[in-house]
Amino acid sequence: MPSAQYVSRIVMALKRNVVYTEDPTVPRAAEVEVSIASDGAILTRRLLRSSGVEAWDRAVLTAIDKTARLPLDSDGHVPPIIVIAFSPIVRN
Repeated sequence: MPSAQYVSRIVMALKRNVVYTEDPTVPRAAEVEVSIASDGAILTRRLLRSSGVEAWDRAVLTAIDKTARLPLDSDGHVPPIIVIAFSPIVRN
């Protein structure tokens, strides 16, 4: 199981590529399953649960595509599959 610190690094790598300029209010987080190669390359992504806002779901999937590769854990490995919940971040 990946450490909390590693999961945080993955989430930050993905979220920095999210481009979403619409209303940040969504009913729930979009949950995405990401399959990862041993070198960190993103192989596939699949929306498991929609946020209820198609534009947010699309922004999340596009961000994953843009990221293309995730960081390795401190031991040089990555989990083969990870499920991540994405909620809009309001920045001032």
